[in-house]
Amino acid sequence: MVITVRGANKRIIEINSLESETFDKAIFFVKNSRSNDDEKELKNNAYIYLYDICKLTRGKTRRGSLLLSFFKLMSAALAGAAVAFFIIK
Repeated sequence: MVITVRGANKRIIEINSLESETFDKAIFFVKNSRSNDDEKELKNNAYIYLYDICKLTRGKTRRGSLLLSFFKLMSAALAGAAVAFFIIK
């Protein structure tokens, strides 16, 4: 598909089948140097790019939630140790 964006012709790749609760579609503007590439190859590259983005963001979220869980567990352990210390003392 070729559309006009700000007075310049650009080829775009539109991905509609996103498995997201937030987003309906993703639109990629193809670089002029790659605009003559096969559409199937361009769509494949777009899917790979989206997959990599999702993988990166999910990894950060898991790492962040693991760190948060660790701090919650350590806080509970320290609070329990403090209560036990004051009971025994």
